[in-house]
Amino acid sequence: MSTRLDAFLDAAHDLGGSDLHLRAGQPPLVRVDGALTALPYRTLDDAELESLVRECASAADWEALERDGARVFAHDAGAVGRARVSLALHHDGLLAVLRRVPRTVPRALELGLPRVLTDLVRLRDGLVLVTGPSGSGRTTTLAALVRAALEQGQHVVTLEDPIEFVHEPARGHVVQRAIGVHVASASDGLREAAAAGADLVVLGEPNDAATLVTALEVAASGVRVFATSPARSAVGTLERLLEGHPSESHPALRAALADTLRAIVSQQLVRASDGRGRRAAHEILIVNETVRPLVRDGRMLQLVGAMATGKRVGMQLMDASLLALVRAGDADPDAAFLLAQDPWAFAPFLTRPELLALASGETRAA
Repeated sequence: MSTRLDAFLDAAHDLGGSDLHLRAGQPPLVRVDGALTALPYRTLDDAELESLVRECASAADWEALERDGARVFAHDAGAVGRARVSLALHHDGLLAVLRRVPRTVPRALELGLPRVLTDLVRLRDGLVLVTGPSGSGRTTTLAALVRAALEQGQHVVTLEDPIEFVHEPARGHVVQRAIGVHVASASDGLREAAAAGADLVVLGEPNDAATLVTALEVAASGVRVFATSPARSAVGTLERLLEGHPSESHPALRAALADTLRAIVSQQLVRASDGRGRRAAHEILIVNETVRPLVRDGRMLQLVGAMATGKRVGMQLMDASLLALVRAGDADPDAAFLLAQDPWAFAPFLTRPELLALASGETRAA
């Protein structure tokens, strides 16, 4: 059934927007290429906002929002596609953010993904992590890799909270399960997928100890496991995985990661050179014989050197990816400068030389 929110999502789609932001006291806002812009609509009040949200939220969703202060669920917006709906209560009332999910799953080629990423879906086993901050497109990248696996005739199981992209079987077989609806937990889903003979299992962030241990066990048993993390770099991803565990268990966990981890792909979006849309930049760590002992011993800083010198096997640092996009004329050099770890390499390309003043500080605008 169509809802009034669908009309707002339709307007966001027409603008090329990724997210729709709703809160009382302001008109609806749409995020276009990373920046918020207001839709030509009146200011929402509390009653209208609640009425809009209740049209797509179930009774269980609303009950969970009132109990926990937050709720995330999926909404089918018809021809516009789907939306991930994030509700939260705050000091001034209700906040709703709807992230558009296209009806059609993009191909890796359409996203400009490096070929080494699609090679990962052919691995025999192991853990692959696709990471990046919120809004970096990591969910879309994962969806494209799932599509590639299905086109190769693989058996894929996704464990999602909630289900976003809806996949077609293609040559393969896909089972999409919502955690808390179709399966009690990610750990249970991982074990059941392995028992059912899945080639690839895709889940969100393994943000508790039990899920990470289960993911490593399943990945070591002959199943490929793809998961996500909000970390911005390969080293940051490894550090985040260790953070949730007591320090005395770190050596054993690093050993398990060294044996089972196959790659970390960290993604960020940078504004296109023509100002229309954004381009994906990737940091890629391939866990080969050179990298494996570095992970096992916790020599995190040496991983940066391994990525810098590992181009032959598909590795690269984020700055190298950003610089390649700038040199190819695909990315705005000023935007890339603000994302870079070492911004001086981008100085010759800047159109706003005043940004150089930021390079001496450790904190730069994102």
